[in-house]
Amino acid sequence: MTLQIRTALLAATPLLLLIPTFNLRVTRLSTWLADSATSRLSAHQIQGLDAIAIDKTDELKYHVGNVTYFTPTHAPVQVFPFIHYANTLPKEQEGFFPLTVLRLPLDQVVLDYTTISSIIKEYLLIDDVLTPAWLETLVLVPNNTYQGKASTITLIDKETFARLGQDYNVKRVFVDPSFTLPRSIGLLVYRLYSDTYRTFLFGLYKPLPHGDDPQYQAFREVDERGYSLIPIASRLSTLHMNNGNGPFRIGVKDLYDIKGVPTSAGSRAYGEMYGPVNQTALSLRLLDPETAIFVGKTKTTAFAAKAFAHEFQLDEQQPFSPRGDGWQNCVGSSHGSACAVAAYDWLDLALGSDTAGSIRVPVTVIGYSRYHTSGQCCTYWEYADAAGVLARDPNIFAKFIRAWSSLSLSHRAPAATFLESPAYSPVRLPHSLLVATDYLMQTNPTAQQVVDKWVQAVQDTLGLAVEKIHLDSVLEDAGYAAESVERLRNTMGESANWWSWSKVGKQFLENYAERHNGQEPGLDPGIRSGWSMARKSGSWEKYQANANRFTEFQEWFANNIFKEQELTCGDQFLISSMGIGGWPTYGEHSLNQDVPPRRTRFEGRDLCTFAGCAEYMIPIGQVPYHSKVSNVVEQQAVTISLIANRHCDSELLRFIETLAQVRCLLPRWSRQRADDVKAGLIGPLKTGRTAF
Repeated sequence: MTLQIRTALLAATPLLLLIPTFNLRVTRLSTWLADSATSRLSAHQIQGLDAIAIDKTDELKYHVGNVTYFTPTHAPVQVFPFIHYANTLPKEQEGFFPLTVLRLPLDQVVLDYTTISSIIKEYLLIDDVLTPAWLETLVLVPNNTYQGKASTITLIDKETFARLGQDYNVKRVFVDPSFTLPRSIGLLVYRLYSDTYRTFLFGLYKPLPHGDDPQYQAFREVDERGYSLIPIASRLSTLHMNNGNGPFRIGVKDLYDIKGVPTSAGSRAYGEMYGPVNQTALSLRLLDPETAIFVGKTKTTAFAAKAFAHEFQLDEQQPFSPRGDGWQNCVGSSHGSACAVAAYDWLDLALGSDTAGSIRVPVTVIGYSRYHTSGQCCTYWEYADAAGVLARDPNIFAKFIRAWSSLSLSHRAPAATFLESPAYSPVRLPHSLLVATDYLMQTNPTAQQVVDKWVQAVQDTLGLAVEKIHLDSVLEDAGYAAESVERLRNTMGESANWWSWSKVGKQFLENYAERHNGQEPGLDPGIRSGWSMARKSGSWEKYQANANRFTEFQEWFANNIFKEQELTCGDQFLISSMGIGGWPTYGEHSLNQDVPPRRTRFEGRDLCTFAGCAEYMIPIGQVPYHSKVSNVVEQQAVTISLIANRHCDSELLRFIETLAQVRCLLPRWSRQRADDVKAGLIGPLKTGRTAF
């Protein structure tokens, strides 16, 4: 809901206004007020309009009803041109006042209750920033279809006004068919939400929201319990401008530069030394600022290094997961983004990055995509660095990926992996599905039942052929014995450490030492040990030799598993899993010691890291477990990996949309309800303790 009016071209959008009475000017317009004393409209003075208590700083924080809001005032307050009654207000009532502007079809002779009420109901259903408390004062203005004359007066009868007051607590209504709202009027309004799971470093807002590369500002206020407050803009301000693609509220991993705020990359020393950046990362600048609303920077491990348990991260406390007993780990360097999406209904998506599983391993949410992460501040390993998206709803996920990738194609980097054909086209089902039985195996028998039934449901519903393979046996026959795979995995760590050190760490430590009398900063254990090894034994020659091994394996995988020379993109997909096995992953490392391991050549997250294939993580159900923390039965999500050959992301994305939209012939195994026969094979997830 913005006062920077983007609604001039919309059919109908409410506008939340804070009116500073000391800036009002008397303006002669045909403005009319309806009240309970008249059966038709009559000119009226404003009476009984209560001012809001405001902390008068550049960031105004206030309550409307029982909800906390925030308004930045960095831009000058504009004159609101149509309320000419302000000079009648008592001096003690000077201040800010909430109004809601509704765009309605004012070419009707009389606006009836049904017309107004239906729009109010729709907006309250869609939006969480607009609440009933904002409806005490309504301003009705014409939508963009109105073609009437300025002298036209739309009437509201007494009964309509009375019902609006009874049902929505409306106390006053202004109607002016001649009124238009210029884009420059007013101030932004945000609702403030508490980050109770500590997933964000700070919130974000745009003090001056114009332009294709807007500057953001950090919002660092906390609530009475010490939780960070995250400012959230209304969905309604751009609802009709994006052809169904948003607006998306997005958390951004603190590895991507956003103009106006610092990028700490999980290191307080790094963020404090370099300060706010002056340009947003290219991958984020490609997004339409009206469609992609960045609401805050999410936590990450130091320089996106590997970290799996709370005690392994010292610089910033890891976020808490809402799932199960609340002591689960969201896993990997994109843990802040994953925990946030699993926790908050007011967040649609979160951006992360993935080198060795940081997007794919967090199994509490849907979503993964691979393409070049141009513009993020701190690369970890060029061979496998990829941008990623986490979401709860596969349809929202697909819409966002398609919009983002279509923009990315015109900024293609030579070594980048993009979605090759982002525009939607009719779905062509794969000829068959490969099932890697050894990699899909769950060490939890109950989870294995969920997986087997889901694969059978896909086969029966879509009529697909299923071919089962034992992937480790195929690897063995090709010369990738256990020892050679282990060497390949070791070279990955060596290469990633050297790349991160040479591209980020070396310059950072030199700059820090120059400013701190030769001292080096404290670093989290994971990145400290990795950079230390790279300093001692890493070299460009070793890096190149390792890269050749990775390229050789990628070629073998594409030609022998996906038969790249014989099949085209979308002919065949592989079903695998991350290898967690249907067990919980506690944030306390010692609690995970008795989880039975799955003994495969590669860890599940490593397969596509080496092979360069496209991979999406899909939650398909949940299983019970007895928590070592809460001492009661909780639920753990069960996920599978859908894998396509390299450069085949788009076809895999379409297949995921098909799984979400097709009518399943069998009940959703994850929910185990007979009436789920109408649901898709995959569907939206819940926030909170359980995903389903």
